[in-house]
Amino acid sequence: MRIEAYQQAISAQFPDLQIRSISFFREGWANRLCLVNNDLIFRFPVDASSEQQLLLEIRLLSVLAPELPLPIPNYRYVAPASDAYPHAFAGHPLIPGASYPRAPEALRQATWWRPAVGDFLSALHGIPIGKVATVGLQGYLTAEAWRDALAQKHGPYKEHVFPLMPTAQRPAVRRYLSEAIDDERMISFSPVVIHQDFGFHNVLVDLAGERVTGVVDFGSCSIGDPVVDISPEIRPYYGGEIDSGWEFRRDYYIHTSALEDLLYIVTCGHAIPDEEAVRQRKLAEISRIWSA
Repeated sequence: MRIEAYQQAISAQFPDLQIRSISFFREGWANRLCLVNNDLIFRFPVDASSEQQLLLEIRLLSVLAPELPLPIPNYRYVAPASDAYPHAFAGHPLIPGASYPRAPEALRQATWWRPAVGDFLSALHGIPIGKVATVGLQGYLTAEAWRDALAQKHGPYKEHVFPLMPTAQRPAVRRYLSEAIDDERMISFSPVVIHQDFGFHNVLVDLAGERVTGVVDFGSCSIGDPVVDISPEIRPYYGGEIDSGWEFRRDYYIHTSALEDLLYIVTCGHAIPDEEAVRQRKLAEISRIWSA
């Protein structure tokens, strides 16, 4: 779609909103984002699954916001699917700050952002599961259920991802998946509310002021393993439970992250921005991980 089509969709649903300017803001794997009047972000899902994620996220954020120490999106404009746009879409005030899909090494090595991020994730993981269940957040209420869901992905990995990999890499990956999933350390945690896509691509920062300004994109939010949100840099500032299997599972997620991304790309049913380049980058990640 051209930018004019997004503008027409917004105007059709919100005729009182005077659009003085509009531009593409970011193109994600499941959403297209537009910046309106330099102070509003409108999020357009690309398919029905992404639409349902957005509608759940809108309900969820109203529950999370009072519990969290950093700003998160506050959706003030919510439009149903219509002739103007085939899926529900929504808009929220722009949260100041910049995200970094490929964070510079100087930012990764800096320490100023770590306490704020640690406090945020401690608060998020501490939210009672009963609170988020009321708005329909799905997830895994036991570690065993989480582990079983991970195991169910092993078949699709072999079906959809292995054919893209060099034949010589496949036996080691197959053996690792089989052995890791049966290890007792895979179920030594208590499930919590997790962001599940936490990184500098969704953490907003003010580099000049050396401060974290907000967190965005809760579309992957679930109930599950806290390890998926906590990097080694954050761990010293994290107030949640560090169980006996923490490092073992972190190693598992490192080994399977690119497999997971490739599986999504192959099976999602819609185009991904720069898809071929992303595929090659993920295959390079797999090669690096499994050659180490």
